[in-house]
Amino acid sequence: MSGIMSRWAVQRDHAVEGAVTAEQVERWIDDACTTYLDLCPLLTTYDVRRAVLAIPDPGLFGTPNEMTVTASATEVRPGAFTLSVRLRPFGGGNDTPANVTCVVTLTDPETGAQRPVGDDIRDQLIAIEHGARHFN
Repeated sequence: MSGIMSRWAVQRDHAVEGAVTAEQVERWIDDACTTYLDLCPLLTTYDVRRAVLAIPDPGLFGTPNEMTVTASATEVRPGAFTLSVRLRPFGGGNDTPANVTCVVTLTDPETGAQRPVGDDIRDQLIAIEHGARHFN
């Protein structure tokens, strides 16, 4: 493995048997994002919508023994925030990670109107990132 390892707020490790499938990749991304969002209790008053911008080709990972999936908030804007997800295979001769971007928006559950990401949520996301302790 080479390169710079960055800190991540969430880390999930998954055992892998055989080739990685598209369904596994989608499930791992969803799991990492859900785990991250569960760290922010202020989000429970909203309908949280996620849009994953591109799912990596599972063939890129080969046949690893394990997949480490990490997530962190990397950008907060008035109308949305971005979660970055990194998938890194271990074993099977390939340790090259793939990065995924997930855009999160908040919707009022009663009206369906998009809600801004307020300072309170931004501050909670920053606190989560300050506590990040995983490297990937």
